[in-house]
Amino acid sequence: MQIRVNTIEALWDNQVRPIDAEWETIRSVLLEGHVVAADRIKVKLFNAVEYKSVEDLRDVPGATVDDRWTGITYTRRLNENVVSVHMLVLDYDGGLSLEEAKNRFKEFEYVAYTSFSHRKDNESDRFRIVLPLSSPIPASGRFSDCDDLIDGSAWYELEHALRDFAGPCDPASFRCNQFFYLPVVPREREPLAEYGRIPG
Repeated sequence: MQIRVNTIEALWDNQVRPIDAEWETIRSVLLEGHVVAADRIKVKLFNAVEYKSVEDLRDVPGATVDDRWTGITYTRRLNENVVSVHMLVLDYDGGLSLEEAKNRFKEFEYVAYTSFSHRKDNESDRFRIVLPLSSPIPASGRFSDCDDLIDGSAWYELEHALRDFAGPCDPASFRCNQFFYLPVVPREREPLAEYGRIPG
């Protein structure tokens, strides 16, 4: 099954760059290891959602951008432009140890990698778990001007069940439009960086 993955160059980047790939390819990219950098902004961010196409959004004000510098018209990375979620990415910032996570998700195929602030305080495990889904979860929704959900599809209906499944992770993990940094570690904590695959 093809999984939709998007990359952006930095947090301020609004242009969705979609890639369709098999889980095996995505897994191998995540398992290449950490980039060593003084600042995490040196690596790209990713998410695994399908956005509406430019063609579907031509008559929706503000949903796309016509970049006069590059000549590219692209879909903006907005919640209301999300169609479906293709992978579950869970971000843990000290609420669960790596060992507890391995035990919690041992029945599932996933890739885990420590994040930039892992063991920054010499005690908290900080990491991500990336789980492929057997099929995408519909995530279209209608939002207010303040980005509050008015009504939505299965992704929003499943949020409580997904939170129970995930345990004490960052609530941002359940924002369908959330982007995450690829594996990156500061040089002083490079020996503490971990990554690996659990076949489930």
